[in-house]
Amino acid sequence: MHRRQVRNLLPWMIAIVMVIGLVPGASFAGANDIIVTSYTSSDDDIQLNEVFTLTVTAQNSTGTVHSGNTSYMQIGGSDFVSSDGNPMVSLGAVFGANGATTKAVSLKRVGTGNSLSLTFLNNGSTIGTQTVTVTQATTYSSGGSSTPTDTTKYKPVVKVAGDGEVQSFEAGKVIELDIPLVNDASYTAKNVEIAFENSTKDLPFLIENAKLVGSAEKVTKKEGGTGRFNLTVSPLAKSKIYELKLKLTYQNSWGDSFSSTDKYYIKIENGGVEPILGVTDYRFVGETCVAGVEDAILLTIANKGTLEARDIRVTIDGFSKDGLRLIKDVDTKAIDLIKAKDEDSVYFKFLPAPTAKSGVYELTAKMTYIDAVGNEYEKTSTMYVNVEGKDSSAIDMEVRNVQAPGSVVSGDEFTVSFDFENKTPIEADWVEVSVTYPGDFAATSAPKKVIREVKQGDVHSMTFDFLAKSDIQTGHNDFFITLRYKTEGESEADAKERKEYVGISSKGSAGLGRPKIMIKNYDFGGESVMAGEEFDITLSLYNTNADEMVKNIKVSISSDDGVFSPVDSSSSFFVEKIGRQETVDYVLRLKTKRDAQVKAYNLNLKMEYEDGKGNAYDSQKKPFQEEESIGINVSQPIRLEVSDPMVPFDATVGRPTDIEVEFYNMGRAPMANMFVKLEGDFPTQNASYFVGNFESGNSNYFAGTVIPAQEGELQGEIVFTFEDALGNPSEVRKPFSMFISAGSGGESFPGEDFGEGELGPMPGDLGPEGEGQGNQKWMYILGGLGLVAVIGFVVWRRRKKKAQLLMELEDDDE
Repeated sequence: MHRRQVRNLLPWMIAIVMVIGLVPGASFAGANDIIVTSYTSSDDDIQLNEVFTLTVTAQNSTGTVHSGNTSYMQIGGSDFVSSDGNPMVSLGAVFGANGATTKAVSLKRVGTGNSLSLTFLNNGSTIGTQTVTVTQATTYSSGGSSTPTDTTKYKPVVKVAGDGEVQSFEAGKVIELDIPLVNDASYTAKNVEIAFENSTKDLPFLIENAKLVGSAEKVTKKEGGTGRFNLTVSPLAKSKIYELKLKLTYQNSWGDSFSSTDKYYIKIENGGVEPILGVTDYRFVGETCVAGVEDAILLTIANKGTLEARDIRVTIDGFSKDGLRLIKDVDTKAIDLIKAKDEDSVYFKFLPAPTAKSGVYELTAKMTYIDAVGNEYEKTSTMYVNVEGKDSSAIDMEVRNVQAPGSVVSGDEFTVSFDFENKTPIEADWVEVSVTYPGDFAATSAPKKVIREVKQGDVHSMTFDFLAKSDIQTGHNDFFITLRYKTEGESEADAKERKEYVGISSKGSAGLGRPKIMIKNYDFGGESVMAGEEFDITLSLYNTNADEMVKNIKVSISSDDGVFSPVDSSSSFFVEKIGRQETVDYVLRLKTKRDAQVKAYNLNLKMEYEDGKGNAYDSQKKPFQEEESIGINVSQPIRLEVSDPMVPFDATVGRPTDIEVEFYNMGRAPMANMFVKLEGDFPTQNASYFVGNFESGNSNYFAGTVIPAQEGELQGEIVFTFEDALGNPSEVRKPFSMFISAGSGGESFPGEDFGEGELGPMPGDLGPEGEGQGNQKWMYILGGLGLVAVIGFVVWRRRKKKAQLLMELEDDDE
């Protein structure tokens, strides 16, 4: 053929090749009316013996009409067969002139190649034959090895699926933990294994009972997969959300190994309590513990927890040579097991030292033990032993049969007599007996008597003689019988004292007794008064004299540091008279200094008066006046200012969210034992803060973390509890609320730190060619500027609020 003829045919040949190229992977055998225009596979990596779906679109490429209802597509070739064994797939009457149809057929790969022969039949006649190449089926050589030279580039990327709620499990239960997996690549991952990278102490599982490696047979791009663990949750696992660090290892279809890391979160709920041991009861052999007498203490040890305690060691301490001594025993006892809500007992022998003094002695029991998984615990309980010693404090001297006149007149001689008895087995080797008396009387017998060796049951009768002086005043007189005693070995300085009261009235020849005024009662309406405020105090003035009235009474008032001042009156007031043994009430209005410190102040009253005859002085030229003081507690108003809680603009389920608040002491008094906490129906972290003493003018800051558990509105409160300087408790509650959304699948849980690429492509990231990179960069810039603006607004708002509060505090000071 001439070159010119070849040049004339070349354009036609190129056109034919281009038309053939329009059908991917197709080769034509002879003239066909029916041709395959497209086909798709349900699997991106079809392996031997794998069943998949192939969707084929065929079209009548000519104007020939193929009528009837007997059109079929026949499956042929050695690489694929129909999964149901029937190679004929019915198409119906679909091939009219230029007609087309799409049919999905289930195939199974049986060969190492990737060619599929399709024959189209109508009424028994062949109307088209075509071979297509199923590119998703990787071909193999006859030796079975992979055709590609570098199969590692076919890398699956397996990750934990980000969607779904946090799974919740109960402590102590056997569970199946399913980890949802996704494959971000087009290549199937096989033989997937999942292992924990957490240290065993950070896992909430019983290690000896746990299968710590999960597995999934296959993870595909479209269907994903699930890795399963068989585990036992520790009965001691704390109630919280746990972060599980996972290492995933897997292979591609050619056996190449790959790995990746990810995180998964679970929630553990534990209503149980650890084993809690304590001494709930203790008893002694005798009714009382006596110095020098052997005894024993029996301890009842109870487990108040919900878990059993094992390998218990009980050690008793507090012994000394002069107090309680451990005798004929060891200081540590062992108990193998105390079940939950059960108890057991141990005993220890001891001896109160023969020289032990009477009193209460303290012993401590330290209990060390472990729980079922080996966690160690230590608890301490205190016992108190009341010892009856051989010292004077253990002696009971009883005074009885007291005889004295009910009343006397000037010049009378009279006797005060009584008996006393030692009621205890402890012998007193020295007893001093005396009677003290007022100055209007004189003793006519020895005022003191000493007796040696008073044993148990010894009774001694005592008599003391007195004389009423000639100038005795009319009134009531106090006599006191006094016994001082000690045991052998004690000094007189160690002696104990017993007193018995005797009252004798008198009427003197020199006239009536001296009238006196006292403050019998007072009331100001509470336990304290507020600084800077006015209050009424009711004073009850009482004339103690039974024979004579008092009159022309002037009461002058003053106070410590001038903290109390009268309102609309002077510093004194006048009472006309008070009858014999009568009471007169007077209401006084006072105001407390605004800057008074929180403490008790004395209100001092000086009362000057005359007797019923108008005398301002008694017979001894002493003025009729009395002074008394009344203690009044002053408190400052408590003023706690709390800013509005700062909540985020958006929050999602499972993501830790900070709630922040500032607070100020705007009052003049400190607040004691301040405690701040978060309250609400949601999990929290860092949910409480003990401030302690919160001084006046100070500010502070609290930030707690909320972990939303469900969508919708979340409501809670920040609670402040504290006491004023007088110990009165107060509480302030600050509510807050925010809306919780479900969040996107790519969002992480608390503490998550994804590496580069783990979240998948960002918006605008269209691939390695860089499409969308500019949009992504502008999104980052605009997002950063927005974040800076929000932070700046929050800082400005805080500073403005704090400055406003400080200005209010300065105004209060002025």
